[in-house]
Amino acid sequence: MLNYPIDIPLANYILRATNGGGRIATARDTIPALRETHSLTLQNWFRLEAARFLIRIDESSMHVQPVQARILYGRWLVDCPVCRGANDVIPSEPVYLCSSCGWPERFVMVEFPPEIREIERLLLKRPIQNRNWQPGETLAFLTAENIAYGHEV
Repeated sequence: MLNYPIDIPLANYILRATNGGGRIATARDTIPALRETHSLTLQNWFRLEAARFLIRIDESSMHVQPVQARILYGRWLVDCPVCRGANDVIPSEPVYLCSSCGWPERFVMVEFPPEIREIERLLLKRPIQNRNWQPGETLAFLTAENIAYGHEV
């Protein structure tokens, strides 16, 4: 769940959450509880959210297929395959549980691309509303887009 005031456009919110947009945002930037308490992990935040909505989490091993992270408006997120909700995630804490519907009632591993730093570097050359990346888009594709739209590479 992305917790931002409804009257702030998403681009402005992400710029504010990342101190001017100098990095790709993660859940650590966008979820107030994670911003305020650095010792709170994303997995524990998911547990707290699940408890708040009376969702039971199966703490056994992760049997579900990993989910793919993507970047939208300069923030890392995962789409829930059940409710289509999106949750912000953290590359250094690659776990996911949908905070909207509780899918899949256990933690799932999140897969980030191996070239994460280079993807972020190319996207940071763009305006925040164009900082988007989908799994399968290559570095060559992102570079070509930057060139086509007059952004640095």
